[in-house]
Amino acid sequence: MDNAKGVGSPYPPADTDHYVLSPRFSDEFNGTSLNTNLWNYYTGGWKDENQQVQNCYTSEEENVNVSGGSLNLVGLYKPGKTCTGNTKTGDFTSGFVQTKGKADFKYGYIEARIKMPKNKSTWPGFWMSPSDKQYGEWPNSGEIDIVEAKGSNYKFAASDAHWRDKNTPTGQAGSHRSRQGVIPSTKF
Repeated sequence: MDNAKGVGSPYPPADTDHYVLSPRFSDEFNGTSLNTNLWNYYTGGWKDENQQVQNCYTSEEENVNVSGGSLNLVGLYKPGKTCTGNTKTGDFTSGFVQTKGKADFKYGYIEARIKMPKNKSTWPGFWMSPSDKQYGEWPNSGEIDIVEAKGSNYKFAASDAHWRDKNTPTGQAGSHRSRQGVIPSTKF
């Protein structure tokens, strides 16, 4: 992590003969509101390939809240909701938070405890996107989807990497490789 604001120094190295990872960024969501020293609210609409608004990300408490040691990002059916900065409306609102401008991750490992919803019309995910769009807009600068799920099929999960593939004849943006499948456990 490079120059994270609001994050203390890492713990001193342990006296051990094996590799120990020290946390450099952590939020256990122990408060009653989002720690805006660590996180930003992402607001606005998400559009499909036809530029039709599909949902609206808000910072409203009904969509983003912290309680009981959990960050809750809640999708709601809200027909006709006008998104911030858009004149078009969508039928769904949701929460979306990011660390852009507050924490960058160069190497190490990332972990989270995530409970995915099992409702129709949801697309929960844990994504990593660059803070600086060195190679241009999505997907030119890349994106790693640690996990994405389909709410209508709660046993489905996928991991993806997105980038611009310069080796295709058209230089097609949005090329990706996916590892996906059905989660074998039925204990949800």
